[in-house]
Amino acid sequence: MTADIVATLPVALLAVICGYALFSLFGFGSAILAAPGLTLVMPMVRIVPLLAMLDAGSSSLRAWRGRAAIDTAAIRLLLPCMLAGQVMGVGLLRYLPVRETGLLFGCFVVLLGLSSLRPGAQAQRQGGAWEGIGHGLVGGVLGGMFGSGGFLYARYLQRRLPQQDRFLATQSVMIGISTVWRVALCALSGLIDGGLLMTAIMLAPAVWAGFGIGRLARGRISRQRWGGLLNGLLVVAGLLLVYRHMA
Repeated sequence: MTADIVATLPVALLAVICGYALFSLFGFGSAILAAPGLTLVMPMVRIVPLLAMLDAGSSSLRAWRGRAAIDTAAIRLLLPCMLAGQVMGVGLLRYLPVRETGLLFGCFVVLLGLSSLRPGAQAQRQGGAWEGIGHGLVGGVLGGMFGSGGFLYARYLQRRLPQQDRFLATQSVMIGISTVWRVALCALSGLIDGGLLMTAIMLAPAVWAGFGIGRLARGRISRQRWGGLLNGLLVVAGLLLVYRHMA
């Protein structure tokens, strides 16, 4: 294990368990809980590729296990839009002021979450093709610019796929492909080394523990309440995006 976390391993383990319990419930959001705790024991430049590796591994395994439940039509719609959006996001990162753009995107995400929490919104389950294209593109742009766009794929899929197993399997494919691409970029940029790989391996049991806690909690939450919690998390993600770029 590297010196990044050896002195405060319990903090790192607890942060990862909490983050992946959330990921297990909603198919995204590991960084929302894990990153703040991990910042106590390692710099952000190490956290981003670390969580990308953990997300890629866990999402790929979940997608493989739930492959029979994957909605291929949703993947065919979202995936090319997400890839195009990431290219746009990386390009925009070179030309747009990151702080102001992050604030605007954060406010946009908060409004999306609030609109889904309004009375009667949960009844509008089916997401149309144009809605999928918009969520894929904007999610890709957010991923390219800020490394975080999974909550928008989740919002669209939650409206399209009311069955939790289909939602989680399909969301895992989207997150898996996105994070594998991010891992490749981090590796090419020299951000991943042997020490960080060892750290990811040592933290892997905390990922599985978080997934176990998430599975137990998911069995106790009704479908309607689960949808409300997901959209509430969307609001939190937007507020954190605003806070990050105001600080």
